[in-house]
Amino acid sequence: MFLMRVEGELSFADVAAALDTTEEAARWHMHQARTKLQKRLGARDRADLA
Repeated sequence: MFLMRVEGELSFADVAAALDTTEEAARWHMHQARTKLQKRLGARDRADLA
């Protein structure tokens, strides 16, 4: 989903259609993916400083 949106440059409507879900669900999943990515990158950055 994340790659479809970012790399494929698909709209949320296109992602939703491809995954047979709603546009709102696609937006929610994208938000969750970004949040997880930010947490992982933040943890990695903190580990590099230790």
